[in-house]
Amino acid sequence: MEELKLEKRQGEKQTLEGKEKENNGGA
Repeated sequence: MEELKLEKRQGEKQTLEGKEKENNGGA
């Protein structure tokens, strides 16, 4: 259970980082 939670959080973090990069590149 804990491992699955950690994996999900890491995935969300990567998505957030990707969005930030896109925003910076677009601006």
